[in-house]
Amino acid sequence: GTLVTVTCEFRNVAEELESPSDVAAFVITPDGTQTEASPTEVSTGVFSIEVNTPASGTYRTRWVGTGLQATGEHEFSVRRSYFS
Repeated sequence: GTLVTVTCEFRNVAEELESPSDVAAFVITPDGTQTEASPTEVSTGVFSIEVNTPASGTYRTRWVGTGLQATGEHEFSVRRSYFS
């Protein structure tokens, strides 16, 4: 499958980027399997994960930040390729 980079921003009440004390990320694949991913801090308040996408369908991610008490969810779709 292809690796897809998914990013998430965490902001404080003043809408400024701020890094939580801890960040967790979870991925649900099209078949319903849930796994925990290892986020990388790209810059202050910005984190990313790499999601392997071996199957077509909808992938969902959930981000949880402690300290800022923030959560967020995203989804993206993958279509099968007609090329080999």
